Amino acid sequence: MDQHHPSDDHLSRPAPMPHDTATAEADAQGPPRRFLRSIPTFESFRYRDFSYFFVGAALSNTGTWMQQVALGWIVYELTRSSAALGVVHFLSGIPVTVLIVFTGALADRFDRRTLLIWAQVILMAQAFALGALTQSGAIGMSWIYALTLLAGTVSAFMFPAWQAMVPDLVPRTSLLNAIALSSAQFNAARLVGPMLGAAVFAAFGVAEVFYANAISFLFVIWALAVIRPPQERHEPDGESAVSMLSAGLRHARHHRRIYMHLLTAATITIFGMPFLALLPVIAAETLGMGSTGYSTLMGLNGAGALIGASRSHPCRGTSAVTPSSAGA
Repeated sequence: MDQHHPSDDHLSRPAPMPHDTATAEADAQGPPRRFLRSIPTFESFRYRDFSYFFVGAALSNTGTWMQQVALGWIVYELTRSSAALGVVHFLSGIPVTVLIVFTGALADRFDRRTLLIWAQVILMAQAFALGALTQSGAIGMSWIYALTLLAGTVSAFMFPAWQAMVPDLVPRTSLLNAIALSSAQFNAARLVGPMLGAAVFAAFGVAEVFYANAISFLFVIWALAVIRPPQERHEPDGESAVSMLSAGLRHARHHRRIYMHLLTAATITIFGMPFLALLPVIAAETLGMGSTGYSTLMGLNGAGALIGASRSHPCRGTSAVTPSSAGA
């Protein structure tokens, strides 16, 4: 039978956020957040840093999905090859697969905000380069392969820091709500981005889609520049990244929920997501569609993801989560 210790009462209460005078004063201001925070679904918007982070990420993710549409279509127009589309998809993902074990440790040991700002700057430069090369007519598959590999490598450093940033922006009682809202904005960008990309593509051209994505990074860079989230840093303890990965896998193997979640995510990533890379070929050669039809298919895929996320990750009713239940 478990014994009760006085310290358990302290542990069961949510840990207070470190005091930040500027953030606390800003949290009390701002009509949009004052309105949204009165609605349980949007409770995380009562926190200034999360609000800025959310808006910047939403605009940047929209630009990223605009570029995904343009890049897929221009690769297809240059090569008419499903193999080339597959190579681009591979180059964007392999750095994350190989480096994520090592870059995840950096997110705990270095300032995440600075790491993310530099990542956005490099990705913005990559988008500008794609736009300039396309506009000048110098774009070719060698450039696309190199710039895609660069973006994938930067993403390997960015993703762990991005995921770890959200818990720094809200107290633990609002963490599930913040995660759900972040998932919703990402999937909303998957819906809106391809539609906007098709509109810009049709009205101005493919180079302008890349430029639009580059500009969208300015919003998230601005958001990261103005927020001041607290971060608990973890000093190196001598344990290698490989040993930490092994320990994590052993932990997952003994916890069925974690194991099933990882297995499901891996299955979808390996066998499900590659169809997006081949969608230009499917749209053009199987369905007889042009760039607009291809963009519509991408947007509908995002709509399905948004509906699924809204059903599986409800934003309402997360404020009552305690640290103990959140870790169950």
